[in-house]
Amino acid sequence: MDPKYDGSDGAQITKPTAIAMTKLFRNNPDAAKLHSGIKAYYLGRDQYDAILGQPGCTGIRIYHGNNPDLSPQIIVVGVDAKNNDMVDGYLADGTYPCPAICSADGTLT
Repeated sequence: MDPKYDGSDGAQITKPTAIAMTKLFRNNPDAAKLHSGIKAYYLGRDQYDAILGQPGCTGIRIYHGNNPDLSPQIIVVGVDAKNNDMVDGYLADGTYPCPAICSADGTLT
């Protein structure tokens, strides 16, 4: 199915599906190496709200990148209805990686 870029793309998944997917990632040594051992990133709601609140923004795209010290980082950018990154708008990073900042309950880690 092709994306619509109207804000409805993606789907809710169940907790068991999320657990299975993160387990597959953790158990794949190539995936772990590719992501330098990072399992997840935390980014505050204000950043997502600022991106999604831009006129014409229908979704979010997340890119892999590196900090100046070459540690992994993600870059979050809005996407418009024509599938264009809104690179002249609000972009975000400054996430907290897991490990070391992980969920207290550890269900997905």
